[in-house]
Formats: sequence, C-alpha cells, structure tokens
Amino acid sequence: MKKVFLGALALLASATLAAQEQSSSMPQKLELTLDEAIEIALNDNPMIKVADMEIERQDYLRKETVSSLYPSLSGSGQYSYAIVKQTMSRSGLSFGADNTITIGANLSVPLFVPAVYASMKLNDAQIEDAIESARASKIDMVNQVKKAYYNILLLEESLDVLYESEKLLQETVDNTKAMYEAQLSSEYDYISAEVNLSNLQPTIIQTRGSIEIARMMMRMLLSLPQDIEIHVTGSLDDYSAEIENNTGTYSLDISANSDIRSLEIQEKMLESQLKVINAQRMPTIAAFGQISLYGNDMGDIDFSSASGSTGDSNINLGDYPGLSPLVNMLGVSGMTDFGRLMQDLMMGGRGSSSSGQTGIWWQHPASAGITISIPIFSGGKINSQANQTKIAMKQLQMQKEYLEESTTLEVQTAISNLFTARGTMMANDKAVLQAQKAYDITNVRYNGGAGTILELSNAQLQLTQARLNYTQAIYDYLAAQADYDKLIGVEYQIQPEE
Repeated sequence: MKKVFLGALALLASATLAAQEQSSSMPQKLELTLDEAIEIALNDNPMIKVADMEIERQDYLRKETVSSLYPSLSGSGQYSYAIVKQTMSRSGLSFGADNTITIGANLSVPLFVPAVYASMKLNDAQIEDAIESARASKIDMVNQVKKAYYNILLLEESLDVLYESEKLLQETVDNTKAMYEAQLSSEYDYISAEVNLSNLQPTIIQTRGSIEIARMMMRMLLSLPQDIEIHVTGSLDDYSAEIENNTGTYSLDISANSDIRSLEIQEKMLESQLKVINAQRMPTIAAFGQISLYGNDMGDIDFSSASGSTGDSNINLGDYPGLSPLVNMLGVSGMTDFGRLMQDLMMGGRGSSSSGQTGIWWQHPASAGITISIPIFSGGKINSQANQTKIAMKQLQMQKEYLEESTTLEVQTAISNLFTARGTMMANDKAVLQAQKAYDITNVRYNGGAGTILELSNAQLQLTQARLNYTQAIYDYLAAQADYDKLIGVEYQIQPEE
C-alpha cells in the first residue's frame, strides 16, 4: 500500500512539473489600454531615458563651469640626491647638499573672470535645450504609440470585417452549390461564388501579417520582449460618438511646438556664446599664495685652516693667496667666525653654526599676491569668432521664420484632415446601413431565384468595402488628431482611473 501511495505521489509531482514547464514555455499575454501603453513607453523606452540623462549631463556641465569660480589648492613634493655636485672653480670648490627635500603648496582664488560668468548663462540655455528635447521626445513617443495602437485596432477590425465577408461568401457558395445540385442554378454561378471566396483569402492572409508587424512595432516602442503577446483593448467604434460630437474649433497657436521652441532656445545659446567670446577681451584677476618647505643636509663652510683643507671642509684657503692679509689680520679663529657668518647670510639665516653640525636644515619661504591678465592683441581671432556667431544668429532667425510658416501650414492641413475624416466617417456610417440593407434584399432575391450571382457578389463587395471605409475613416481622424496634438505641442495627460 505504501509503494502504491509513493508511486501516485511521484506521478502527481511529475505531472505538476510538466504543466509548469508547459506554462513557462507558452508566450505571455498582455492586454493594454491606450493609457497603459503610453505610460509604459514613457517609462521604459530607451530614447526617453537618453533624453532624461542628457538633462542630468548638462547639469553636471554647469557645475563644472561653476567650479571654475572656486579656489584651487595644489600640493607638490620632491626629493633629490646629488650624485655629482657642481664646482665653482678649477680648484674643485664644490657646493650643494647631498640630500634635498622640497614640499610646496599653491593656492589660487579667482576674483574676476568674465568668461566664466558668460559660460554659466550658456550652460543655463543648454540645460533648457535639454529639457525641451526631453519634452519633444515624450510628445513624439506619445504620437507614435497612439498611431501604433490605433493601427492595431484598425487591422484587427478590418480582419473581423474580412472574416464576416468570408462567412457570407461561404454561405453563398453553399447555397449556390445546393441550388446547382438541385438544377436551380447554373454551374457559372457556382464557380463564380467559389472564385469570389478564393480571391478574399490573400487579403485575409496579408492582414494577419500586418497585425503581427504592428504588434512587433508596439513591442519595440514599449521596450517589451518579443515573446510577449500584446492585445489592445477597445475598438475604433468606441471613438465614433466622441468624433461625431466634436464640432469645436481648433487653435492655430504653435508657440508650444517643440521644433520652434528648440530654435528659440538655440537663439539664446548663440547670444550667450557671443557674450562668452566678447568676454575674452576683458581682463581677469586672481589672487595667489605659495608656501614651500625646503630642507637639505649641506655642511658648514670651514675656514679653520689657511694652508689646506681639514676634516670634511671643501675649501682650502691656501688656494687663495690674495686673502693672506685678511687671514693675518683676523687670525684663524676670526676667519672661522667670518666663514660661519657668510654661510648664515647665504643660506637665509640659521643661527649659530658649527662645522660638525649634521642633519636636515629646513626653510619655509612663503609669498602671496594678485595676478592680472589683460588681453592686448590676438590677431583678430576674437573678432572672427564673434562675426561667425552673428552670422549663425541671422541664419537661425531665417530658419525659425520658415519653420513657423511650414508648421502653420501643417497645422492647417491636420485640421482639414480632421474635418474630412469626420465627414467621411459619418457618410460611411450611413453607407454601411444602406449596403447592409442592399445585401439583405439581394440575398433574398438570389435565394428566391429572382436575382443573379453577379448582383449578390456586388452587394457583398459593397458591404465589405463600406465597413472597411468606416473603420478607416475613424482611424484617419484619430491619426490626424494625434498629429495635430504633436504639432501644437500638447503634452499627453494620463486619464485617472475611475
């Protein structure tokens, strides 16, 4: 009994594991509303993240410019060992220390730097341009997601219309076949019905492929893995009542257009750049301070012997006969004191010395001051840079005027497309009702033997075309609305959930 229980438990575990593996291998499904799709795109699309990172980069660039106004402090250190000392005469008189240590610090404080002040204003304009670029990226992303979403709805509803048409054609084929077998219809009618059904299949296949491509595009915009199956909710017909009731006027104000605002910011950048160039003509003032710690182990000069060198001394007074009267006058001890005095004077003052003193002797000189740099002549370089910037400003102004005209024309075209699509949608709505009524009448006549297969085929084609035109008109209106919102710079607001 225990073995049977263990066997059943093992079988249940294997079945559960197989079911989990099967579910993990199946593609994930994700149903999206328009608001959800836009929100995912604005949060996860790499282009939006790049635009946001550019704002952060420009902010660090401004901080780098501001840091030029802060004091700067630097330190240095050096150690050297004299392998061969320098000599001052043919007699071999040498001087200097064997070991030398130098430690220093330099302080610089900017007091008046016009170029940095102008560069800070330029950085502010660059940050503003980065913010506007991020805003433009979001507006463009919303436009793309809307069109992709509406396109999927259009294709799916078009496929439904084609399936409905296929169903009607299949019913016609079945009825014609039955009538043909009952010798109530000709073989031509039967073949014509089958041909009409076969001609519809390529359109259905093409529409299926278009739906898959549209979903791939949506996954790319939302930065979703390709193994996730996307399903959009709603239908184009849900927007028909809103479109029909929308009889308001549309604004031609393009002041919020991203491209125009970007050119306006570029004008500010060129003005700031011109100020940076002109600031090169002005003087700069900075304060500085220096302090050093210097040490060496150079020995004392020994004048205790007038006939030759003694001990570690590097000086032999016997090589200088012209000093004999001074030696005779001062004596040996006087010459020794004189030598110590001269060494203290040459080495910056050290107090009492003795020829046997060893170790490192330290000094600490320090200085402070103000530096003024005045540009006098640069060969016309600054004038050339300023003239280039002025020409660029004129070019940008002309581009802005042309862009304003072209954008206004695009807005007027989008408004015209909105009214055209609205009128077309309302006309096609009536056409669908009329085509449906015409098909019903023709179908009854054909089944009753009073109509022809040609009349029925034309009625079916007109009904299918009317339905497709209706959904296409709704899509055209929504796409034109998305383009209009992009042109006038409307920022999409996520609708709160009820």
